[in-house]
Amino acid sequence: MQKSKCPFCNMELNFINPSHLKKHNIKMYEFKKKFPNICVCSDAFKEHLKSISGNSLGKHSSIEARNKIAKSHIGKKDSLETRKRKSESRIGNKNPMYGIHRFGKEAPMFGKKQSENSREKNRNAQLILYSNEYYKSKRVKASLKGNKRGITKPEMILDIILQKFFPNEWKYVGNGEFILAGKCPDFVNINGKKKIIEMFGDYWHKNDNGENRKNLFKQFGFDTLIIWQSDLYQNPGKVYERVFKFSKI
Repeated sequence: MQKSKCPFCNMELNFINPSHLKKHNIKMYEFKKKFPNICVCSDAFKEHLKSISGNSLGKHSSIEARNKIAKSHIGKKDSLETRKRKSESRIGNKNPMYGIHRFGKEAPMFGKKQSENSREKNRNAQLILYSNEYYKSKRVKASLKGNKRGITKPEMILDIILQKFFPNEWKYVGNGEFILAGKCPDFVNINGKKKIIEMFGDYWHKNDNGENRKNLFKQFGFDTLIIWQSDLYQNPGKVYERVFKFSKI
């Protein structure tokens, strides 16, 4: 059985791997594109893999097996030495993605589309993940943190009113500190009442229905007050009265 031969140095190899191609300043995907007829894995090496893997070659672990493996890793962390070694192994051109353009025509996936079956599988997988409240909350918090979500001007004005006239009763949590039903409320009562105040901006919430938000939070026992940006700017006194009545209920 013949080995695979590198077209650059004529070296015979069981497997033309990325480490060898790095010596020739070429990535694996570039190599396959440039030499589509060259098999990177020799027949001898394939037979060797079959012999050591038995009947498991090309087969996927069951969901139960994958869950068992995942649970066995929960709470375990790599040592500082291991993390440092992994980090150093991926710096600069050591990173397998180094020099690969992810955008534009040079991107490996440019012009390619997923099949309808593949898209349906992805959709179903995401629906299953987001049906878990813990996962949903974790993703929302990560998104807010990544976008560096800070307090907006209308929220800041409302917060000044709340802290001045209702001290030690309301707290701003719009930065992702508190997630409920996959949503990030703006203010939550910290005085023992399950109450929420939402600050709706006229632009960002123009297509939102306040009643839907109220009904969503009501499922978890929270009463909700919706305040629109235009009402806050045009008549802050009326907003104060609404908050006063809402807080006393």
